[in-house]
Amino acid sequence: GGRTIVFTETKNSASELAGLLPGARALHGDIQQATRE
Repeated sequence: GGRTIVFTETKNSASELAGLLPGARALHGDIQQATRE
């Protein structure tokens, strides 16, 4: 399986979408750099 990047208009939308998709994670500015890596 490959990886896919999905862009959303808002941070909240990214977080909601990540909660709906198995294995998905939100990545936005409110997440600390160490956590993003």
